[in-house]
Amino acid sequence: MENEIVIDAAEILYKVHSKTNRELVLLTENKAISKKNKELIIEFTEYKKFKGLSDVRILKYFNRLRLMVLKLNKDLDKVNKKDIETLVIQINNSNLSTNSKGEDLAILRLFYKWLKGNDKKYPKEVQDITIRRETKKRAPSEILTEEDILAMLNVTSSVRNKAMISILADSGVRVGELVNVHISNISYTDDGLIQLMVETGKTGGRRVLLIPSVPYLSTWLNHHPLKDDPKAHLFISLDKRNHYGQLSHSSVNMMLHKIAKKINLKKAVNPHAFRRFSATSSSSFMSDSLLMMRYGWTKRQTVSSYTFLNPKEADNSYRKGFGKQELKVKESQLQSVVCICKAVNAPTNDYCNNCGKPLNLRVALSLENKRIKIDEQMNNLIEKKPEILDLLAKMIKEIDK
Repeated sequence: MENEIVIDAAEILYKVHSKTNRELVLLTENKAISKKNKELIIEFTEYKKFKGLSDVRILKYFNRLRLMVLKLNKDLDKVNKKDIETLVIQINNSNLSTNSKGEDLAILRLFYKWLKGNDKKYPKEVQDITIRRETKKRAPSEILTEEDILAMLNVTSSVRNKAMISILADSGVRVGELVNVHISNISYTDDGLIQLMVETGKTGGRRVLLIPSVPYLSTWLNHHPLKDDPKAHLFISLDKRNHYGQLSHSSVNMMLHKIAKKINLKKAVNPHAFRRFSATSSSSFMSDSLLMMRYGWTKRQTVSSYTFLNPKEADNSYRKGFGKQELKVKESQLQSVVCICKAVNAPTNDYCNNCGKPLNLRVALSLENKRIKIDEQMNNLIEKKPEILDLLAKMIKEIDK
């Protein structure tokens, strides 16, 4: 199963690389684009790739910047604010969708932030650019649920994939943040939880506390082929073509799609969908300010675009306002299971990783039924052949010696 997922991801990645190479050819061989502009665009995209941007995003930058310089007809390092304003008007008057226009303007701002702002601040040429986006409203049925995530965890046997799925659902980290985590970025709290130090070009670094995903991550760390190398990436490729190399964004996406297909899940299943699920789950007990800190958002309006409030939570708040008893909130199905031996186990485990005892009533009853059947069969056998008792007694004496 693992090989099948990796091969599909590699094929997708190959297609993306082919398109990127084609864009590079279109840029370098276009005589209408100056040598300076070609150099600047290539330098910018190489810098962004170094910062961890996905191949798909790099492809987008190549394409949009190539088309923009054709409209500017001027070296990018020589343009003034008036030139930028003219280009912005052209983009806004184009037949592109609102979101595509916004994306072009965002790329333009990022380019000049890198070129003239040392990638730290937006220069005066692009400071006044207003970006408009249309936020797609998602129906509650489109959001991933705990049942969806548990089904995905149950259907995969890969400890690496289980860890990735659980961390995405628990932390809501961006896919670029996830694939760039190193083993050295993991630290343990005094009470046995795990913190991830994630770094991103958007908001710098932040620590993300993990709780439900701890058992899955701990199991993966025990199986990690490079677990003793702090510089190794937390999630590595297990494919022979990129053996133990860093996972790509495409590989993570393909892994999620493949597993979702196995359970016939029709919803959008990508890292962004897990981020939305995680934020929605956390919004029931965290304030907007805390959500911004945990998910690395800089604007409060982003919170509402990611989260979906549960109507039951609104009903409970209304009940509370009138002194009525609140409806009992269903306990999270992703919560870790603590065995009587105090060991923490994943919710998909049937038996304790530490002592082997059953972790739920269903498994315990199943074991008891099997024991009863074995006892009945043994009693029937002894009734027919009493000499078996003497044989068993001798075997026990031999074991005790």
